[in-house]
Amino acid sequence: VAGSRGLGGSQILFASLLVTFGIIEIVIQTAVHYAGVPVWTGLVYLVTGILGVISSHRNTKCLMISLLVMSCLSVLMTFCGITSAAIALSEEHWNTFNGPVGCHYDRDNSCDGLEHARFTFDAANLLFAIVELGLSIAIIAVCSYTLCNGCCGEGGSCCENGNTGASYQMQTLHEVGPDGRLLPRRNYANINGNFAPVQVV
Repeated sequence: VAGSRGLGGSQILFASLLVTFGIIEIVIQTAVHYAGVPVWTGLVYLVTGILGVISSHRNTKCLMISLLVMSCLSVLMTFCGITSAAIALSEEHWNTFNGPVGCHYDRDNSCDGLEHARFTFDAANLLFAIVELGLSIAIIAVCSYTLCNGCCGEGGSCCENGNTGASYQMQTLHEVGPDGRLLPRRNYANINGNFAPVQVV
């Protein structure tokens, strides 16, 4: 599928960043770290991205439908991620979790660096979730266009000839008639693989 490799690769990249930042948020105890939203939403994006990359090599109808379903699920996950990051940003200033360095809110000024780090990771996760939303919508558009235009046949093979982008075309077999001219072959029942191709001079 055209474009699925780039979109899938981008989704894998941002999904990896989300999972990494989500783990860091758990360590520094951001406002909503206990939900672990960046981690499990990132895993969903990761699966979607992998399917996108695979679909650029294997254009099967089953794979396209799977990618479409996962992309729709990813859109729903982005709303969870955006909401979670927005709530974390709004509540971070009143965060009373100790964090890895044992900070306590309003006890001293040693927690300023931790608070800034929490804000930074919350903002980054919000940005990554918005990017994933755009990527998921783009993949949905690509899959819908491919399926609606009949590029995937009932047998599971697509109209695209591998990765070359060349479409399969019906070819008419010819045979030599009694007068020496080439005639379209109408009876395909007796065709075997041991005939020599006829070349037109």
